Amino acid sequence: MSNPRLDVKVHQRLPLKLVLQALETASFAVLHAAIYSNFADNAVGKMLQEQLRIGQLKQLYILQLQPHAHWQDEFAAILRPKPIEKPAIPSLYQQSHAWCQQLQEQFPHQLHFHLIKSLPLQPILLIGNRIFAGQYAHSQTTSADGLWLEIAVAEQQQIATRFLTPKLTTTLDNITLRYIDECRFAYQQCLS
Repeated sequence: MSNPRLDVKVHQRLPLKLVLQALETASFAVLHAAIYSNFADNAVGKMLQEQLRIGQLKQLYILQLQPHAHWQDEFAAILRPKPIEKPAIPSLYQQSHAWCQQLQEQFPHQLHFHLIKSLPLQPILLIGNRIFAGQYAHSQTTSADGLWLEIAVAEQQQIATRFLTPKLTTTLDNITLRYIDECRFAYQQCLS
């Protein structure tokens, strides 16, 4: 499958302004980024709350990691590369869980919060007709400071339809499908 309307841009870090712009008009979003404790006090978290409150964001899926004990410390070090004392690691996941739980209580009909046990391969944000995808790495910098792809598709509904109804045929290209399918796989794992 090819889609001549596919628009891919490479950013030298998470393009926060573009994420916020996408959230302003999105009616559907999936966050597959392991933990969200940073969102509790930043512009993305505030924008999510506002868009849910005014009803613009009709469906938000948040997939949060519930790590396995044998790799949770290593993965926490990837997420937050500054040295973290071992007793503080569970608090990263707990802070994120508390923020997600609070959002779900405020917006129970719009927010679908799920804990995933499968190891996330990369941070992916499906927002409206945009896909933002970064990488996890054993590095001194966070994924937000790494290389990010921004993929725009022609219609917002294409991403939502593929995520929610994967058996329908689609005109989306394989590049785009890989990111949507990764999010859908994580979502389906927590439902089974």
